[in-house]
Amino acid sequence: MKNIATVSKLSKNVIGFFDHIHDGYAYGWAFNQNSPGERVTVEIYCDGNLVGQSIANEFRKDLLDAGIGDGNYSFRIPISYELSNGKEHKLLARDANSVAELEGSPQMFGPHMLTREFDLINRSEGSAYLLKFINSKTNKLTASKIESYIKVFDLASMLQETGKIYDARHAWESFEKALGHNALFLSKIAETFMLEGQYENALKFYMKAASEDLKWFWPHLGMGGAYRLMKKYSESFSSFEVARSLEPVDKTIATRLSELKSLINPGPAEEGLRSKKHPQLVSLLFSDTTEAKTPQEKSGPLSTRKKKIISSSPHLNEFIKKLEALKSTISRMDELKDQNN
Repeated sequence: MKNIATVSKLSKNVIGFFDHIHDGYAYGWAFNQNSPGERVTVEIYCDGNLVGQSIANEFRKDLLDAGIGDGNYSFRIPISYELSNGKEHKLLARDANSVAELEGSPQMFGPHMLTREFDLINRSEGSAYLLKFINSKTNKLTASKIESYIKVFDLASMLQETGKIYDARHAWESFEKALGHNALFLSKIAETFMLEGQYENALKFYMKAASEDLKWFWPHLGMGGAYRLMKKYSESFSSFEVARSLEPVDKTIATRLSELKSLINPGPAEEGLRSKKHPQLVSLLFSDTTEAKTPQEKSGPLSTRKKKIISSSPHLNEFIKKLEALKSTISRMDELKDQNN
């Protein structure tokens, strides 16, 4: 810890120090001189993006010994998992109210690499999808309203990325209620379940997401990850194949398919069927029969779109059946809830 006595003489309402980063957490302290009973909210930023947030309310004896209030002003803030990408990052600690930087900023984090057996939509890609979805809406929003939604999206993303899963899920659900059903929010809800190890629940939301946007590869990539962790390797492989048909140049999809080859060994007949399926999937998904006004708009009720897909190609029948089974399961669950109430 740095010299508290020296730092505390600074002419600021909020004083403090960004001490260091260790094991994915930012450490330090912050104290409001004008209101000692008020706990300061500290935010961590990287390249202008909010990557951590918490209240400085933990006890440190050295703070108390230095005459700083009751000593309950330290913070330990988890840092977004997106920064564990093998690169070095410069982090700043700020008072959330005044946006003033704490002494000790910046601190360097990384390079650190975090790997998972499933994939998550990164924040920049999610923001881009959200903007497209907002701009596709009939009722245009003002620039200030759009900016507000982007800020809320960043906050929800930060909650998920720093392990506040329950809060993040609630934020995604609230977002969906405000803006309507779309594949992004459903996929983000699915991700919260993936992070908790609830793969079956995640799968349900990925399937819902896929039905909202037939041309977006991410729900299928998510389904592939969920199936893989459920050890349903054939279903996982099929989901990754659909994702690759939608986004042929994505390296992550190619990597996941390659990894699965060590887990499953399809026979010659099945392999032949798969090799024939790829051009048909691409032709189907980018044909006029499924073309919507925008990538985010639905082309009609699921039952209507199902008929179009089946009439165009039999190879997606299995996926459509799973969507219908999901709808039936959800309906039964709702009926049971009503009976219990």
